[in-house]
Amino acid sequence: MKELLDHVRELEPELRAWADEGEKLRQAPPEMVTALRERGFFRFFVPESLGGTVEDLPSIFEVYEALARIDGSIAWLLMIGTTSNLVNAYMPIEHQKAVFGDSPDQNLAAVMAPTGRAVEEDGGFRVSGRWSFGSGCHEASWITLSSTVYDGDKPRMTARGTPDFRMMAFMADQVEIIDTWDTLGLCGTGSHDIEVKDIFVPRGRTMSMLDDRPCEPDLLFHFPIYSLLAVGVSVIGLGIARSALDDFYEIAVDKRPAFSRAKLKDRQLTQFNIAEAEAKLDSVRRELYGAINDAWAVAERKDDLSFKQRARHRASATNATLVSAEVVDTVFNLAGGSSIYKRNRLQRNFRDIHTMTAHSIVKPETFVLAGRALMGIDKDNPLF
Repeated sequence: MKELLDHVRELEPELRAWADEGEKLRQAPPEMVTALRERGFFRFFVPESLGGTVEDLPSIFEVYEALARIDGSIAWLLMIGTTSNLVNAYMPIEHQKAVFGDSPDQNLAAVMAPTGRAVEEDGGFRVSGRWSFGSGCHEASWITLSSTVYDGDKPRMTARGTPDFRMMAFMADQVEIIDTWDTLGLCGTGSHDIEVKDIFVPRGRTMSMLDDRPCEPDLLFHFPIYSLLAVGVSVIGLGIARSALDDFYEIAVDKRPAFSRAKLKDRQLTQFNIAEAEAKLDSVRRELYGAINDAWAVAERKDDLSFKQRARHRASATNATLVSAEVVDTVFNLAGGSSIYKRNRLQRNFRDIHTMTAHSIVKPETFVLAGRALMGIDKDNPLF
């Protein structure tokens, strides 16, 4: 993992330039994708048997966070692309081989909101639908999309009493990308809408993230996937917040606010707010990585996280994301008019973090679900 962190530092000047280009293109520049792919960044969560990178979960999150300090969109694309690898670990190995081919260095994409409709046929499912937020869809060779299985006009129900949601793997040429990604932030992720019309998917290229178990023995594949995704989002928030603080320090050195004799860095209010922001970010980062390490220790014992442990994990992820946004807001406001210029990355950090907090997996309502679990009101939640 140290090698990949070294690559992050080595590539930083190019990544910053590519981030600017990605803002204009509204998707990842091809040169950036190639550079990350050639250095093995997209091998996370590919099975070891297929050439994947075998790392512990905390180290993978550190790479996401390090990239987010450079640019939120770049980190987001890697997080979505590599966790999409994880989804495919639920497929039989012969179908995984079809997805990854002769190389683990593939760009994949996935959308887990079940907005498609699937009807069972002999040997598989007939699928149609449209999905939003298809991050990295332009670069992906395969795209995995979630659908609800229908029996006639009604959703098929599982034994747990929930609709049968299944992920379906499509080759890139089976989907249509609809240009919709014109947004406040995370502009370089190319998270366009994706549409599928009447496509047959073999059963072996489908999986239930709620009821199936991974087909791979690697420990990474037995970690609760929704918890993993929530933490993936939250560590990107930590990286964006750290970037915002770094950007602010550069501004504060020379800036003298209007009608003030003192430079920004010499004002007592600045000093108080910055110390408080640093303390908040450091505290929430320690809490989050503590939860990650505790959960990884459970996985190493080949045990399953309890429902309450998963709830605490999700609460930590949501808390880290929301506190990261508070830190960005603090420095954005302290910097005053300097914050709004595109020459300063601080405005991008502000836009990116507030786009990210709109994600359903880390929205404030997650605290309600976690609280119900911790107080024993709910005994299970498949989305935890």
